[in-house]
Amino acid sequence: LGYPDGEFVPRAEMLAAIRRIAAAVGVPVSADIEAGYGLEPEAVAATVRDLIAAGVAGANIQDRRMASGDALFDFG
Repeated sequence: LGYPDGEFVPRAEMLAAIRRIAAAVGVPVSADIEAGYGLEPEAVAATVRDLIAAGVAGANIQDRRMASGDALFDFG
């Protein structure tokens, strides 16, 4: 989509692209959703629910928000 890595692509645009990919292929799709598009677990869970609705089989979530330059999330 032309954005740098690290959650710079807007969430809605990321979901739309993943939806198009999942609909276009006949194999399971796993999505790289950066840090999950939210600081709170509930926000990340909402992103995961939207991914499931988009047709993905799996996702990976990073342990830091690169767009904001944050260090690793605390374990808690």
